[in-house]
This record gives sequence, C-alpha cells and structure tokens, in this order.
Amino acid sequence: MNSPIRTVLIGFGFSGATFHAPFLKMLPDFQVTHVVSSKREEIQAFFPHANIIAQDQIEHLLESAEIDLIIITTPNTTHFSLAKKALLFNKHVMIEKPFVLSIKEGHELIELAQKQNKILTIYHNRRWDSDFLTVQGIIKSGILGKLNRLSIRYDRYRPQPKTERWKESVEAGSGTLWDLGAHLIDQALMLFGMPEKLMADIAIQREAAKTIDYFNITLSYPTKVRVNLSSSSLCVSPGPKYEVYGEVGSFIKFGQDPQEQALMKKIMPNQPDFGKEPNEFYGKLTTLKQGQVINEVIPSSVGCYIAFYKQLQEAIHHNGSPPVNPESALNVIKLIQACEESSRLQKSISF
Repeated sequence: MNSPIRTVLIGFGFSGATFHAPFLKMLPDFQVTHVVSSKREEIQAFFPHANIIAQDQIEHLLESAEIDLIIITTPNTTHFSLAKKALLFNKHVMIEKPFVLSIKEGHELIELAQKQNKILTIYHNRRWDSDFLTVQGIIKSGILGKLNRLSIRYDRYRPQPKTERWKESVEAGSGTLWDLGAHLIDQALMLFGMPEKLMADIAIQREAAKTIDYFNITLSYPTKVRVNLSSSSLCVSPGPKYEVYGEVGSFIKFGQDPQEQALMKKIMPNQPDFGKEPNEFYGKLTTLKQGQVINEVIPSSVGCYIAFYKQLQEAIHHNGSPPVNPESALNVIKLIQACEESSRLQKSISF
C-alpha cells in the first residue's frame, strides 16, 4: 500500500479553498501537512491537523524531507519563483493555471522538473467540465461530419469590477484573458491542437476596470476549421456556451459545468450527483440523415475534477503521466501572448 502524499497547499484564497482543499480532504492518497496562509480559523476548520505557516517560512519548509508535493495557488506573478524553489528542493509541483507568465519561465521549469525527475503539472481543471467532456465526445464520435466551426463563450454579468482583487488589478497576468481565456484556449488545444494562425481583439469595457475584461479570439486551422473563443463581463443573458458545426450536423449547448457552484456551496465531491448537470442544460444535437432533420437532446457527461487528482496520485506513486502535461500548458501561454500581440498590432499572428 502506498504512503499518503505529504502535501503543502500554498494559498487558501478562492482557488485553494474552493478548487483544491475539498479534493485533498476527501482523497486518502493525499495528506495535507502544511498550509501557507494567514487564514488560520478557516484552515483549522477544514484541515485540523495541518500546520499553518507564514509566507516567509516557505523556504525553510521546502528543505524538509517530510514533504512530497507542493500545490501553488497564489497570484500568477509568484508561480515561477515558488515552483522553481520547490523543484530545486526535489518536490513534485502542481501549479494553478495559468502555468507561468513567459515562455522562458515555462521552459526553465520543464527542464528543471526533468532534471530532478519530479512531476510538474498545471491545474487546467476545465478539461474535466461536464459540458466540455460532452462536446469532446460529440466531436470524437464524428456524428457532425467534417467540422467547420466551433464557438466557446464564457460570458457573465459583473458590471462592477472588484479592483481590490489581484485578478482585476494592473499586475502582470491579471484580467480575463489570463484567467478565463487560459481555460478556453486550453480546451481548443485539446480538441484541435496548435492553430495555423490567430486573430484577437482584447479590451477593457467596464468604466472602472483596470485590466482586460473582454476578448474575442479566432483560431484558424489548416483543415479550414475556425474556432472562436470569447468572453465578456457585461452579458446580462449569456448565449450558448458551445456551438459546434459540421457538414451534416450541429451541437448547441447552454449552461455551465456545476462543479464550481457546488464547491462554493461547500458540497463535497463525494456527494451523490456531484458534477451532474440539470436536464435543462442538456445540449441539442441536430443532424441530417437521408434528407431528414433529426433533433435530439444529449445528456451531459458527468463533470469530474477529481479525475485530475486521481491521475496526479498515480503519476507520483507509479511514475505515470501527469494529468496535465506542462508542455501543453506552455502552449496556452504561447497563445495568450500571441493574442496580446495580435490585438496590439491589429493583425493575425502565424505559428
């Protein structure tokens, strides 16, 4: 029987407390020994046996041979430095997305992880969203025929920016392109790989906003498929999340994966129906068969963020593949930077 993976959770903000703590708590393969945060009461309630330490004690903690895994959920500007220190001290590392803020930083961490023979992975959890898994299954089935267009939107209505949060500040790596855009780009890459070229328009639309809150990206592929990725913070009534079009069919999907909302409500991942979408958000499949139009409602796949952690455990204990390969996460950074350049120059960027 394998020993529990002794884990340090760095950061107990929204990401650490919502997306990571519940899975670490319920999976016996992980043992949270330390949490780096000032939120003592919240942490003690969730991890009563964990040691709570301050940020300035991290380096001393990393020296310990009693630690196996470091999970980094702090602001994007800290990802590279914390991950590098952890790898140098011979720890496995998981970083909240986005991976890093530059291609150079990403290559350095990947090379260091290989040198140290340690797992390095990035938490692109939306690969395990119910709606994405459903769309992925529809595309793989070939039922739509040769594809020509995919649209993924992540719209919401947040007219008042929360400029006190680092994600909406002026610091590097803030704004929706680095936040939501990283997810949508990653999903597009999972489905179709690197594009031939891209065109992007990014902007600040809200009056009091300090950073990007709108983007519209078009990825072009040699197969003539066009992928449109977009997000706005000013959509009172968002349209479809996914639209997939092929020569003989289409698939339209509204709604959002329910896992985040469930976790925010303190529903643990082992509860019945966790990750299961309500029926009203099932997607509509329309196909042409022998000249007839056929409409079907397709039940959504069950979302399973827990699969990320199960594969991470397998990778650490049995030297398997990480749940998210860091090279694929670095491709997301390449495209984000290309989007910034495309919008600034108002021209397409080729790869």
